[in-house]
Amino acid sequence: MLGIQAIVIGMGGNAANAPWIDHWVRWDAIYYNDIAHIGYTYSPDTHTSAAFFPFYPALVRLVSPWFGADLALLLVSNLALLVALIYMQRLAEREGMGTPAQRHAALYMVGLPLGFFLGAGYAESVFLALSIASAYHARNEHWTPAIVLAMLATLTRVNGVLLFGVIVLEWLEKHDVTVPRLFTLGGWRAVGSALRRDGWVMCCALGIPLTLGSLSLYQYVYFGSPLLFIEAHDSVRGQADLMRVVTDFMRVLRLDTIRLDLMFGAAMLVLMPLLLLRAFRIRASYGWYLLISALIPLPTGLMSYMRLMGGIFPIYLALGGLSLSGIAHAVILAMFSLLQLLGLFVFFSGGFVS
Repeated sequence: MLGIQAIVIGMGGNAANAPWIDHWVRWDAIYYNDIAHIGYTYSPDTHTSAAFFPFYPALVRLVSPWFGADLALLLVSNLALLVALIYMQRLAEREGMGTPAQRHAALYMVGLPLGFFLGAGYAESVFLALSIASAYHARNEHWTPAIVLAMLATLTRVNGVLLFGVIVLEWLEKHDVTVPRLFTLGGWRAVGSALRRDGWVMCCALGIPLTLGSLSLYQYVYFGSPLLFIEAHDSVRGQADLMRVVTDFMRVLRLDTIRLDLMFGAAMLVLMPLLLLRAFRIRASYGWYLLISALIPLPTGLMSYMRLMGGIFPIYLALGGLSLSGIAHAVILAMFSLLQLLGLFVFFSGGFVS
């Protein structure tokens, strides 16, 4: 990350005399910093911190006394990225992927065109680390850490609540109950038998949606709305509209816009069918998790779509497991790196990328 930053600053991206840390603490990072040090605020007329979830700024608050506010943001993000890379390799190995595929999955994580956000003052890497770790432990039937990690992921980004489905599907798989079998009487008998044997897992897993409910309760008590994080989001992005994604995509297709966030979002949307197919082949739970995660942001258009999808771990398993030669993977990663360089140049220049 820092090496690419040096290249960009050398090319003239923003004031090279500014402290290097300032280039990473932009846009959403400012709100996370505010939450960490002054708490939540909300105004219906402006983009306020109520749109963001609390776990990442809570970690920043813990680290800040030793490293300062801005550096704490980056330290937490980059340590979380390291954890995410380690768990990605372990999860890819658990899914039977060979060493080259494991390596490619990790490289795609940092090499995606907007992968630099994993090292910026954003919650992306913390969410990614928690969700990969939760899936890994669920895959190995370590239910308690899987559930706790999913609860923390839910306090980091709203998509974390979808890990409830990953854990449920993995638990059902352990008891030889697949999704198609749930449509049969025998399948439900098997579920009943499984609940009698270790139903405690499902009871504890309910803590994941309840965690989101606790955040809603907090916002209701202090701000008067249980869905304030959605309302605060909509105050900037506009009300959800299923036609927005079509409008944004057509603008990119007709070259009516040169906004990088929409162009990157359109590219991710085009890739999504391939990624979904690969994810379902690896694991049904990963496929469903990716599918629902991919659908949630679409009513708000393609703005930030690639960045948001960059926090959904099955994407990297799908890309790393593509049946391509090492040279082909290297070419794709090189192309992604060039796009990342472009995105960084705009980001460091103060422009909105995602």
